[in-house]
Amino acid sequence: MKRAFMSSLLDRVMGEGNLHPVEFQLYWSNLRANVNLRVSRALAR
Repeated sequence: MKRAFMSSLLDRVMGEGNLHPVEFQLYWSNLRANVNLRVSRALAR
């Protein structure tokens, strides 16, 4: 599986072995899930 561009970029800037790319992926994943939940609830009204 190919890693996201931002994760690859952060590896270059911060060095390999840095866990910040994982944090960013989790943050955006949680944000997407939250937006989907809020939109589905708003549309259900």
